[in-house]
Amino acid sequence: VADKLPRPNLVLLRHLLSVLHRISQNADTNRMDSNNLAICVGPNMLGPETDNTLPLEVQKEMNDKVTVLVEFLIDNCSEIFGEDIA
Repeated sequence: VADKLPRPNLVLLRHLLSVLHRISQNADTNRMDSNNLAICVGPNMLGPETDNTLPLEVQKEMNDKVTVLVEFLIDNCSEIFGEDIA
């Protein structure tokens, strides 16, 4: 799926995930594991445009799915994009 992104978007995604992965490796010090990072940046990366017409439970469900996906991407960025990212 990532191969279908425009090249600049793919490069940015790879570098962003690499940085987030490195931050998560220091979670003992900074308390920012991949889940916490995904909660913070996931909605900005993959969240839908603001749609106040959706019920809150639907918005929360969508947000939870985005968090799970972004956490997976952070944890597995080397396997997804290769070791030589940054």
